[in-house]
Amino acid sequence: MAINMEEHKSDVQTTQHTNQQGNSYIWTKILANYSTPGYNAIKNEWLQLRNDNKQIILYGAGNRCIYLLNWCSAIGLPVDGIAVSLMNNNPEEINRVKVKPYPSYPKDASIIISIENKAEAKIIREMLHSQGYTSVYCVDSNMKLISTDE
Repeated sequence: MAINMEEHKSDVQTTQHTNQQGNSYIWTKILANYSTPGYNAIKNEWLQLRNDNKQIILYGAGNRCIYLLNWCSAIGLPVDGIAVSLMNNNPEEINRVKVKPYPSYPKDASIIISIENKAEAKIIREMLHSQGYTSVYCVDSNMKLISTDE
């Protein structure tokens, strides 16, 4: 059985990339091929954020943040930064996106809370509103943006 070296080289590169970036690369490819009317409506809602505001910022630097970064990459929405309350025990960047304290970002940015716990996300949304941030969203399990206490 002959081995196609170009195909093998590509497989090795993909494996190396996956090992370095976790499952990010694979999920980005999967999500990019997934399309339904509901998906398109949610995707357009996210893309509208770029038209409405100057920057797209994710709040929170945990596992959900990585998931949202992959989602944004799959739909072609660049993320401008990741906000946290404090830099203690947080990385300086995730998937090449800088992590900085939330006051570093402009008040007119769209901030998407990447924290799965609804009660905690609500507290963070209220805190951000009290600090003058007006475009603050939570995300449900279907990736729908929520701007109120739904």
